[in-house]
Amino acid sequence: MFKRTTAVNKILKMQSRIRVIQGGTNAGKTYAIIPILIDRAIKEQRIKITVVAETLPAVKEGALDIFKTIMVETNRWIENNWNASALIYTFTNGSRMQFKSFDSDGKAKASGKRDILFLNEANHIPFIIADALMIRSAETYIDFNPDNEFWVHSEILPQHNAEFLLLTYLDNEGISKETLEDLMIKKQKAKTSNYWANWWRVYGEGQIGNLQGVVFSNWKTIDTIPSEARLLGIGLDFGYTADPSSAISVYKWNDKRIVKELFYRTGMLNSDIANALPKDTVIYADSAEPKSIEEIRRRGLQIYPVTKGKDSINYGIDVMQQQEYLVTSDSTNLIKELRGYCWDVDRTGKTTNKPQGGNDHCFIGDTLITTINGDVKIKDIQIGDFVLTSKGYKKVLKTFNNGMKQVNRYSMLLGTNFVHLCSTKEHKIKTTKGWKIISELQQNSTLYQFKYLTEKNIGYIKEKDILAVQIKDYTLKFGNFLKEKFQKVITFITLTEIEKIIIYQILLWFKLNCIYVLKVKKGLEKTQNGQKIFIQKELKKQKNGINQMKVENGIQNTEKKRGLIENIKYWFAKYVKKNTKQGIQENQNIVIQTAKLKHLEIGESWIAPVYDIMVEDCHEYFANGILVHNCIDALRYHEMESISTNKGVYNIY
Repeated sequence: MFKRTTAVNKILKMQSRIRVIQGGTNAGKTYAIIPILIDRAIKEQRIKITVVAETLPAVKEGALDIFKTIMVETNRWIENNWNASALIYTFTNGSRMQFKSFDSDGKAKASGKRDILFLNEANHIPFIIADALMIRSAETYIDFNPDNEFWVHSEILPQHNAEFLLLTYLDNEGISKETLEDLMIKKQKAKTSNYWANWWRVYGEGQIGNLQGVVFSNWKTIDTIPSEARLLGIGLDFGYTADPSSAISVYKWNDKRIVKELFYRTGMLNSDIANALPKDTVIYADSAEPKSIEEIRRRGLQIYPVTKGKDSINYGIDVMQQQEYLVTSDSTNLIKELRGYCWDVDRTGKTTNKPQGGNDHCFIGDTLITTINGDVKIKDIQIGDFVLTSKGYKKVLKTFNNGMKQVNRYSMLLGTNFVHLCSTKEHKIKTTKGWKIISELQQNSTLYQFKYLTEKNIGYIKEKDILAVQIKDYTLKFGNFLKEKFQKVITFITLTEIEKIIIYQILLWFKLNCIYVLKVKKGLEKTQNGQKIFIQKELKKQKNGINQMKVENGIQNTEKKRGLIENIKYWFAKYVKKNTKQGIQENQNIVIQTAKLKHLEIGESWIAPVYDIMVEDCHEYFANGILVHNCIDALRYHEMESISTNKGVYNIY
């Protein structure tokens, strides 16, 4: 039977436009918000209320079930007012309460404006969808269990128009005796293990905790670093755009480690990093950036690489788990990462001895990676392979089989072409405004992709390289026809710079009239006229004055004129040769272009083996033609070096 609780009274006192209700299990969050919304719908004329959860089953089994129960128990339910197909209840005064879920921000935007929005279990709703709904709502209620920090804490609570409320089971007088008894048993278990201590913190006290299966529970916060603490060194992880560069200083104090963020920022150049680090302290850095390490070392810093071999991640975890850590309270980003770093699970949901990627990014095995030898499935990439990045081809330093993870199919309409990626929802995609998480990409974002995705083959001809506009189509068709037929031959010849052979090859096809078979009769005339005009113009460029007039009037030696024509054909062929070189490495950036994201559809979700790679000097590569990210972690670098019995570079093979 419905009962007015302390939770209801506390929520009614909230006045801000966005009302955030965080709480543990059986705190009565949803049971308090739904009756408040029912009361508003009855008392206010023709208002629109939207209740949203992650999926339709979640809506039906959660908020909608509670709504029906309360309406029936309070004798307010009228069956004829209920639209079962649209999940909309219309009150007698014209107010409507609808129950929905959204799988894209486009659909959220299309749903229109509303008076009140309720995001139920908001930690399972992507921010891009939530944001599209909130901006179109006069008031918003948000509830969730605080398994971990998410977008509410980073994006919403810092706003001046947001209000926060914490609820626990003590605020719910309607809790059953059996449920209360179970909670008290778990409270006692919290004294026996870190797992149950974390569980009670989240679901009993309603406080932000670590995820279930968290890797690191051996840490607490500390406000300041004691004066007697001794600085041991610094761990450094390189980033640049949306992936930040970060440095963590590590102190020793009373057999404990105190760690503090030195910086956690994007857009830092190596000079900025060097200026932000002390010169009298040893620094252990990500070995994937040897050039950056050397540049910083030349600025007078004591910086060394940590070479990550086989099982280096588990080794680093094992080393860190042997210590007790105190994290300074202002190290907000480090705290967030420690709370979110969990052990992976298998198909049955059992915890494995391998950590989840944390913030790593993974693709299914059949994802095609662009290498110097063509497209290769990511599961078949080998250490030492060269993959394409925005900086050219870079060496693969490490490959990762990250086990079984939940992946989604993302279908992106870029221009007029669809590109499909199957990855974890955290994977980052490069846009012109920095790195963006794939599940949060927005319409009209500009992505980087191969030029041939939108212009097959013709991207190899640059307009500025065409001497005469009249023969643009001739050059384009001829060059590409030859490239398609003899791509390997042309590439080899171009690389070896055997000019006479390439010219001979092109002229041979010219003599055999291969280009003419691509044209209908009308097109042939246009091509022939274009060639004639081209030759005449080039002759004028090569000879001036009286000599030129003689040539045009046929007075000069015909063979000399013929020689000029052959010379023009020679240069004409060289331009075709020049443009075929755009496919080789030193010109590879020419075939990378940007494209507008017109539509993003998040499709089916399933559990699958996933993979990632580490790329030298550049945390990116092309997957299915799209520029994507790979990344790594930071505090572990210092601990692997300083605690290891081996001095110098850490190597495991």
